[in-house]
Amino acid sequence: MVRSKCPRCEGTSFELAEATPKGSRFKLYFVQCGSCGTVVSSEEWANTEALFEEPLAILKRLERSVGQLAEQVMQLRDEIRRGT
Repeated sequence: MVRSKCPRCEGTSFELAEATPKGSRFKLYFVQCGSCGTVVSSEEWANTEALFEEPLAILKRLERSVGQLAEQVMQLRDEIRRGT
């Protein structure tokens, strides 16, 4: 079986490093040589917080709307009970 080699030092051990590139809002994973640190690949970091930002904002708006509707329903109920 052929082993992967670093293009710079020909090392055969690799490691996963997490970093935020300058000017970026997001982290990346870098596969780099364990000996010299040469990056051989990169992958997007799974930023779960960013994945949920929009759905959470929508949920908060819905929660406010439901709260307002509940208040209106209670006001109508009270008005009906008073007979007005």
